[in-house]
Amino acid sequence: MNSLEPMKCLYAMPKLPWPLDGGRAISAHQLLQGLIARGHEILLIIQHTPTPHQLSQWPLRHQVQLVCLTPKHKKNHPSNPVPHPPQSWIKNRCESFWGTAPQMATTIAFYAKKFKPHYVEVCGQEVLPWLTSLPKNLTKLWLAADDPCLFTYSLLRNQNKFKQKCKLAIDTLKLAIYERAYRKEVDVALAVSPRDCHSLKRIGGFKHVQLLRNGVDTTYFSPATNTSDTDQSAVFWGKLDFTPNIDAILHFTQNIWPSVKQKYPRALFRVVGKNPTQQIIQACQRAPGVQLIGSVKDIRQWANTSQVTVLPMTSGAGIKNKLLEAASMGRPILASNPAVNGLQSQKNKQTPWLLAQTKKQWVTQLGRLWDQQKLRQKMGRYARKWVKQYHQLSTAATYREQLIHNKTQTAGAP
Repeated sequence: MNSLEPMKCLYAMPKLPWPLDGGRAISAHQLLQGLIARGHEILLIIQHTPTPHQLSQWPLRHQVQLVCLTPKHKKNHPSNPVPHPPQSWIKNRCESFWGTAPQMATTIAFYAKKFKPHYVEVCGQEVLPWLTSLPKNLTKLWLAADDPCLFTYSLLRNQNKFKQKCKLAIDTLKLAIYERAYRKEVDVALAVSPRDCHSLKRIGGFKHVQLLRNGVDTTYFSPATNTSDTDQSAVFWGKLDFTPNIDAILHFTQNIWPSVKQKYPRALFRVVGKNPTQQIIQACQRAPGVQLIGSVKDIRQWANTSQVTVLPMTSGAGIKNKLLEAASMGRPILASNPAVNGLQSQKNKQTPWLLAQTKKQWVTQLGRLWDQQKLRQKMGRYARKWVKQYHQLSTAATYREQLIHNKTQTAGAP
């Protein structure tokens, strides 16, 4: 096929990629949005039924064919599904662990036979068994994004309690075995950072791994005009029941913020996001100058009225979408090393963020940004320029086009 010809894409994931409350939801939504914008046809299969409110708010609801595969939607389950081939002992154990894998695999294969897509892509941690009933000659992609094994390992390294450390070590081993069991079902595994690519190759054993960095909507997340920020303020946003975000907030409020507050008594730290855990609520209540905002409809207001966006991450994998959003809005960014792993920047050039790792570095760098308006403006302009150069939304869609075009050309070669 010509790379400009419309494709038919079958996309499968556990739940509707809306609201955009996590990395995978953001990545999947951006991809579907990009494919639709380029004229491709999408069949989206999800395992869990969205609420009527979620479905009514989803911007792509009239542009995507949606199939829900829950017991509630019996009409979507074929009466004559594609047979499920015999699986190895380890795959049977994995299917048993994840639950409805055989049923999902045969039903997805049924819809693939009916829809005749150019490729099938699955997104999520538990989705690899869903590929087992598809024909061998159909191109199959796995959007791993943050490699689950590397992600769990990062939590293990950040954990101090012995029992939790042992549990995370076992979970990491299980995920490594799981990925290796299904590596031959995947034609290309897609990751968002070089570290995740390396992990998928070395630990997961995937033969073909492609680096595909996250994008951001630079029109929606654009620099604000006619807004004033609060003096000596910082902001963090994200899902507040997500372990890396919990670790980051606890680390910052308990180990760094007291020293910041001692030097800058008027300093204000805003924490924005839904589902704050009791740990976060208590940490914010105990720390003077910390304001827990909670869930908001639009993060842009809080980002644009805070002088600095902070990312004090201590665990996690992949690329932080909050960093891309802040950069796209032209906000000054102060981050720890784990927060910027895998991000692209020009060699021998200044990065579009400032780094801080130790308590002293955090206090010093925050002070620099708070005290120097010209530095904040310079960092914001450079961050905006950087994100438009390396993290455009169209990248994900154009990669799929090129991949399928190359596969077709190879298959048609004499």
